[in-house]
Amino acid sequence: MVPNPHTKRSCLVPAILLLIAMPILLALVVALTWYAREATAKSRFADRTAKLRAQGDPVDNASMQTYYTDRTDATNTDAWLAILEFLKSSEFNESVTANPRIPYLGNAPDNHDVPLEGEWNDEDYVRDFLTQWKLLHADITQLARASANQKPVRFPMVFDGFRTLLSQVQEKRTIARLLSLYGSVAIRDRDSAAVRSAIESILGTNKIIAGEPYMVAQLVSVAVDSHAILLLQQAIERDALSTSDLELLLPNVMAATAISDDWVEMLSGERGAALPGFRNPSDAGFDTPFALSRYVDANTYLDVMQSFQQIDRSDLDEFRKQLKKCESTASDRMSSGWLAKMDSILTAQAMPSVTMVGEVFVRRAMSHRMAALGIGLRLYKNRHGELPKSLDELAEFSLELKKLMPPGGQPFGYRVDGTGATLWGFNLRTSESVASDPPVTSKDQPDASENDQWVWKLK
Repeated sequence: MVPNPHTKRSCLVPAILLLIAMPILLALVVALTWYAREATAKSRFADRTAKLRAQGDPVDNASMQTYYTDRTDATNTDAWLAILEFLKSSEFNESVTANPRIPYLGNAPDNHDVPLEGEWNDEDYVRDFLTQWKLLHADITQLARASANQKPVRFPMVFDGFRTLLSQVQEKRTIARLLSLYGSVAIRDRDSAAVRSAIESILGTNKIIAGEPYMVAQLVSVAVDSHAILLLQQAIERDALSTSDLELLLPNVMAATAISDDWVEMLSGERGAALPGFRNPSDAGFDTPFALSRYVDANTYLDVMQSFQQIDRSDLDEFRKQLKKCESTASDRMSSGWLAKMDSILTAQAMPSVTMVGEVFVRRAMSHRMAALGIGLRLYKNRHGELPKSLDELAEFSLELKKLMPPGGQPFGYRVDGTGATLWGFNLRTSESVASDPPVTSKDQPDASENDQWVWKLK
């Protein structure tokens, strides 16, 4: 029997149609599955952001504005803005560039600190510079010391997710450098009141940054804080502070010996800035080809940020341990298969290195704990005429070593040597605990400049 060609063709048509339809059907199934997952995730995301909004946390640009306004004060905004604008002026900057060797402010490769004793080649020029800007310095000092007792300063900010501009960051750092210059010269002059004023003013300057709810702003705040601790270290090493000034500084130093609520508030702000991007990725500063909202991704992000916010901050070692655990868990979650990677594309972009930032917070707390002990050592010597044989003896100044431990399980190092003593901690980037000997600070050794802040040598 001869096969009928028409019958053969009629059998092939449905098969061909099915082959053509299969990719379409598959795409339809994928689209419906994606839609169903996104719809479910959107509902969950709406519930979660509603709860965040109810407890006062920001979830979009409008609530970011409210969050910022509630935590800041506009009393001295105009005065601070005038100072920050002036620091950008050609008049001020030309006075700096005229001699780039000005300590802290100059930009010469061999720029030096203020010699706290002995000869100083640039002394006349620097003192003329300080005299030129003494009124500016007085205004900054007055505002900074007032700010210490108020909420953080409120500046004009237009919140636009990750595109929000943080204005005058460099000028805020310039304030700390200028105050450090006045303070270092005051140490050289043995002017205790002026040294204390400079340290207090730098700590107060933090209040013009502390309210900005972004990680980068808080990192600037920590950098400003480090100028105050460095100045205090120089003053204590050279015994340039009176007993009364040491006693006045101690509460300010103790105020930052723990990781406070600013950690949670910073993460709340960072999260609030990111969330608009999950609703509309193409209009929120994300580098992504996706134009549609991504609510599964958004819930992943909320989960990860929540884990970091809930870390116990009462113990520095536990804080560090939980930081690493949370980051490892988040990384595993976002890389456990192609679907997990697809579900966390924006989360991966929005997530900063929270562990790195957390280590900066630990470093600040650790430096303040060490500074509190440094103050205690000077107070002890002023009271007893000699440095203590052990840090335990500082308990008479309410300085309890158990509450002022660095991370790593070992107390700060302390050694009396003749008429002086050495107090030391350790560099978190290169060590895990305080060693039996101080870190190397020889200028020809790696990390010497970072190690300097962890070795205090008292005369």
